[in-house]
Amino acid sequence: HSPTFIPVMPAVFSNENTVAGIGNSIMRNQGPSRNGASWLEYAQIASGGRMRVVSNSGVNGDMTSSILGRLEQDALLKPAKWIIVSEGTNDAIQNVSVSTHRANVAAIAARVAAIGKRLIYVAAPPKQSRNTAKNNAAAKAACDSKGALFINPWSPVTENGLYIDSTYSIDGTHPTQKAQRIVGQSIWDSV
Repeated sequence: HSPTFIPVMPAVFSNENTVAGIGNSIMRNQGPSRNGASWLEYAQIASGGRMRVVSNSGVNGDMTSSILGRLEQDALLKPAKWIIVSEGTNDAIQNVSVSTHRANVAAIAARVAAIGKRLIYVAAPPKQSRNTAKNNAAAKAACDSKGALFINPWSPVTENGLYIDSTYSIDGTHPTQKAQRIVGQSIWDSV
């Protein structure tokens, strides 16, 4: 009688490539062109199955201060190794000081690292606000100081700090599906 071998199938996704997203309406695709997937979902598609989004907790109007308040429940407690944060737009619109924005991003990065997870902070998209570029620079500095990854996936859809044209954003803030796909691919390419 020969032994029966049962092949052990490897898990399609391990905890190493799971992602929980937290951020504003742009992360969740809740802008005017909200029919379709978000850039986070497009990044998952671009990964060819190497990344799995376990949650996308984008909230309209969210700011870094409110992300800090809901970080544990909406991201840290999720079964994900990576936390992707997308904010900066609403901080800029609400005139949150650059130093406060940087401190909030640093606090988010520290809390993510404290429990052994990794942070990817996605730059705010183009916006007709002088604070957006300053907030992105502050967020990058905060991420660099905390060992977190800061990526700016917006360059393929922008020119001179604004969306190239209305095929990329209807309202100048929220990306269209065309832009969502391109940004998702850019995010995957960056990680």
